[in-house]
Amino acid sequence: MNGRSALDRFLQTDPRDVGCDEAMQMLHIYVELVAADAGAAQRYPGIAAHLYACGPCSDDFHGLLAAVTGPGPDTPDRQTADYRIRPARPDEIQRLREIEDEAGTMFAGLGLIDETLDVSFPLDDLARLIGIGQVWVTCPDDGAPVGMVIASVREGAVYIEEMDVLPAHGRRGLGARLLGTVCAWAEAQEYPTVTLSTFRDVPWNGPFYRKHGFTELHPAQWTPGMRAIRKKEAQHGLRVEARVFMRRELTGVRPQR
Repeated sequence: MNGRSALDRFLQTDPRDVGCDEAMQMLHIYVELVAADAGAAQRYPGIAAHLYACGPCSDDFHGLLAAVTGPGPDTPDRQTADYRIRPARPDEIQRLREIEDEAGTMFAGLGLIDETLDVSFPLDDLARLIGIGQVWVTCPDDGAPVGMVIASVREGAVYIEEMDVLPAHGRRGLGARLLGTVCAWAEAQEYPTVTLSTFRDVPWNGPFYRKHGFTELHPAQWTPGMRAIRKKEAQHGLRVEARVFMRRELTGVRPQR
């Protein structure tokens, strides 16, 4: 018989075990950390202990991990060929809010956001940026958007206000394509940099942007506008001590005017 018996699991109960309810509540986060090789067991030892001890929860974990990591990178369902990127339309504002809200559930239980406060991107600003062509969406074929990126211009640089992909469409490279779209637009407009604010250690935040050429800015490098953003983030219930500003240098340089 392979593996440990149910009796073995019971006799080796770890006092750190958080139990089924808490483990299931945090399972999607734990799986993302495992998939990103980001020290899941070190960050959440109670969940690791529970998955070691509980057969049904362990089965759920391995099933979700398989769904998240999927087959190899060369198989068709890992490709983004069936998705296209286009400018967002004014009649899609509500859909974009839905994407933002659902993507935000990935942060549940991490203790990084005060969920009693509204941290949604303002709808009037969203409408304005759609109107000037600075919001892009990704769609499967000709279907409804499943991801978006919002860009503004602040202090002579392009600033990524928001980038979200529905969890069901994650890990397909859509975020990378949306990010690349913004950077290509910024370079075409001859802006020298793209900047953003994000959580330092959440796998699909800071580590993702580092992988795509962004570097963390020391507080001494922050602009007045960045300091204002940080203050606003604190007012909206974000754990600002866990956040960083990041910047990617572009080839093009915006001429002085």
